[in-house]
Amino acid sequence: MAYNASLIIMNDMHHTDRPDQSFQFMSSGPRFYSEGLTDIQTAVDAAITEEVDAIIQLGDAVDIPDDPAVKSKSTLVSDVQTILHSESISAYNVMGN
Repeated sequence: MAYNASLIIMNDMHHTDRPDQSFQFMSSGPRFYSEGLTDIQTAVDAAITEEVDAIIQLGDAVDIPDDPAVKSKSTLVSDVQTILHSESISAYNVMGN
C-alpha cells in the first residue's frame, strides 16, 4: 500500500544569541543568526497553511551561544522546540547532519 506524505524539511537554522556575521564564514557565506527563530516560525506557519503531515528538522538548529553563562545551548534548543511544537503539526528532529 502506498502512502503519500507532504513534509517540510529544514536544516541549518543556527539559532543562537550571537551577533550576525556579515563577512564570509569559511565557504558558507555570511551568518544571519538573528533570523533563525523567524525562519523556523515561517516554516511552521507554512506547514499549517499547506496542511503538511510533518516538519522534519535535519540538524544544526542551534549554534554555539555567545556567552554560555547567559544563555546555554540547551536553552537555545528549547527556544527552537517551543516553536516547532507550538501547533498541532508533527515535528521531528534528526540530531546533527
